[in-house]
Amino acid sequence: MPVATAVATPAAGAEQILDRPQTPLDIPLYAIPDSFEDDSYRLLGQRPGEAKASGTATLYAARTLTNLTCLVALGGTAGYLASCTEPARFPASGLRLYWSGTMDIGAPDEEAILQPMEMYAVWHADGTLEYGGSSPATSAP
Repeated sequence: MPVATAVATPAAGAEQILDRPQTPLDIPLYAIPDSFEDDSYRLLGQRPGEAKASGTATLYAARTLTNLTCLVALGGTAGYLASCTEPARFPASGLRLYWSGTMDIGAPDEEAILQPMEMYAVWHADGTLEYGGSSPATSAP
């Protein structure tokens, strides 16, 4: 029976993001989980134009207190999600997160019309970020 394996790669680009100095934009606006180094957060991205979506999150690179490299999604009252690895074993397919939420697609002065949405984020070893999902404006990969 075939066995699936994941090829790990040194994450030079991803680690370079964590090695650069923290700027004010890198400091999360939401509560930071206790298991991460406070000053290790580096902003990776936020999906634009979806302020009314409960499923959207701001994405950060961060290190845990035990020195794992992580992709972290912070989302206000929604809490957080994280996918972590040892720096030398960064997955060739990237660190991945998947989650669900809703988006209010109604007009601002009308009753809410909630649309389910499925979101994903992939932080690649080269440091690039994919962030998307199903919503009225996009479709999932």
